Amino acid sequence: MQSKKLKKLITIFFVLFIFSACTKDLIVPDPPSPPPPPPVPGKISYAGEIQPIFTEKCVSCHGVGQNPPVLTDGKSYQAMKNMAGMIDTGAPETSILYIEMASGGGMSQHCNKANADSVLKWISEGAVNN
Repeated sequence: MQSKKLKKLITIFFVLFIFSACTKDLIVPDPPSPPPPPPVPGKISYAGEIQPIFTEKCVSCHGVGQNPPVLTDGKSYQAMKNMAGMIDTGAPETSILYIEMASGGGMSQHCNKANADSVLKWISEGAVNN
């Protein structure tokens, strides 16, 4: 009789011990990022006008693991912001990005004047990631 009570007590203790060792971690997803601001009429949209130029004309040489800056979608804006002189909103015409795309720049063979003018206007408007 004493043995059955002792077995029962040990079993209860063991079960309680096992359950007390369990923890519950809640996985909370990151909140969704806010939507990009709506385009302002007359302003250049980075996502709508500048990135498509990079995607069409530049990523064959400026992709991941290639010549810096990386100009692939989702990486280009930060890559350019991290390179000194690439984008100069104080003096847009001295921005390396514009000089390289404009006639006489190293990348002008891949870009036309309209592409370079769009980039210059975007930089002049503050080079916003919109």
